[in-house]
Amino acid sequence: MPFYRYTMFTQFVPNSPPCGFSESWENSATTDENARNTMQTLIQRRRTCLSNSWLIQGARIAKLSIGTSDVPPPTHSIIKQSLVQPLVCQTSNVGQLGAADTPWTAVLVEMTKNPITGIDSKPRQQQMRGIPDTWWTAAALSIPAADQAAVQAFFNYITQALAGFAGGQVRIVDNALTLQRYRGICLKRISSRRIGRPFGLLRGRQSPQEVES
Repeated sequence: MPFYRYTMFTQFVPNSPPCGFSESWENSATTDENARNTMQTLIQRRRTCLSNSWLIQGARIAKLSIGTSDVPPPTHSIIKQSLVQPLVCQTSNVGQLGAADTPWTAVLVEMTKNPITGIDSKPRQQQMRGIPDTWWTAAALSIPAADQAAVQAFFNYITQALAGFAGGQVRIVDNALTLQRYRGICLKRISSRRIGRPFGLLRGRQSPQEVES
């Protein structure tokens, strides 16, 4: 079954400071069409735990495959990305939670993985950005109950195998791709994450990873 990487491009709605961030998740899907539908569902799920000071303005789907590094010596296997056009243009994807005045604040989320023989199972340290100012008090994490439920529902969707995203990290094992599934999360603490330039500039933000059209 093919593996895909779904990337959301999120922009700060207020004019100042002009900034944005991207967020990517990976899973498997039977066809490109299913991946396109999953992209739209992922965006709507993410909006439920995103501040209304942020807008998901774009999306990118990449089909993953095994390739060979062209930087010798020695050559080695790498994960290649091939672009899959999303289903629709993205509009009206403003977050559904409270306002944020400080766009660089995030929640550190530890995501545990299912063990796979031969590769490490170190948890993913995910910076959850685009959060409301009401999620901390005196620099300590204090998410309101309703927002906490929204966050848990989003990560339940990410980790669920049935009727969910069934997400994980795509790894190279024995020269083939495999998905190391996430199995649970732990909200650790308030943290700070560097926020980049806004998207949509004529020249600026570019991913260091090559994506084939």
